[in-house]
Amino acid sequence: MRFGILFVAAVAWAQTPAQFEVATIKPAPPQPAGRTDTRMSSDSHRLNFTNVNLKEVIGRAYKVQLYQIEGPGWLETERFDITATLPAGASSLQIPEMLQALLADRFKLAVHNDTKPAPAFVLSKGGGELKMTKAEPSGENGCKSIAPIEPGQIPLNSLSCHNMTLEALVEMVARNRPYIEDLPVVDSTGLDGSW
Repeated sequence: MRFGILFVAAVAWAQTPAQFEVATIKPAPPQPAGRTDTRMSSDSHRLNFTNVNLKEVIGRAYKVQLYQIEGPGWLETERFDITATLPAGASSLQIPEMLQALLADRFKLAVHNDTKPAPAFVLSKGGGELKMTKAEPSGENGCKSIAPIEPGQIPLNSLSCHNMTLEALVEMVARNRPYIEDLPVVDSTGLDGSW
């Protein structure tokens, strides 16, 4: 099935965007052959991105998935170390806006909306009766593995989930890219609430 994908939203500043107090961007040192170690961390005081490509930073700044971003190939191949200090009183919720301003200032990033057909994984009801039930409001929630797994891995075909919205399930599946192709995951069930 093919779906239109919304690409990075256009930026129109009605006022001066929130900005980092101080920000440093340097080319990342070369990584050992066959290994790429990337780290992205932030809190209400500081942001530390190590060995990131700009596609990853754009994804964080605009809150979009990497498959939604298109641009020149170097967005994925060039790597950077970024450190930044948030201004006093700023919230970590403002980091995406600050990243947008930083990308526009340092890389002259210009973004626009675009749609195009693309393949996707679609969660649908299928035929017959539902084999899941509405969750009890005070019941157990989250997902648990029902099969032995390697540390840090979630085999999507071996999970038991409780009291979870389909939106949350789709987000979890989309985050576990080692188990599926790098394609969007879309909920087309039309089912609301927790299951």
